Amino acid sequence: MNYSAVEITGFNFHDFVLESRLPFLVLFSTNWNVHEEGQPCRAIAEYLQSLSDQWKGRLFWGIADITLISPVILSQYNILSIPTIVLFQDGKVELRAKGLLNKAEFAQMLSPYLK
Repeated sequence: MNYSAVEITGFNFHDFVLESRLPFLVLFSTNWNVHEEGQPCRAIAEYLQSLSDQWKGRLFWGIADITLISPVILSQYNILSIPTIVLFQDGKVELRAKGLLNKAEFAQMLSPYLK
């Protein structure tokens, strides 16, 4: 599946995520986990993709392969397992979730940030 998500790396994390003018949701995963059938990160990416049309222009999202992110960034934001979802707003963490959530849980979690 092709995702509308931005690919987040150690090189663009600051510019895309921390300097974003809109809230920015990051799915921390691995590339293989997002694309392999039956993996929780793939299910989350598919949920987020299906919701992304609803938040177009109000929230950005990206997928960060933890093998391409600096260990300093992973440590700073306490990324200890995948999948981990972190919503940044104005360069700060607004919320985080670990593990598999369903589409309704994502929609409810993100609704306060989509105004």
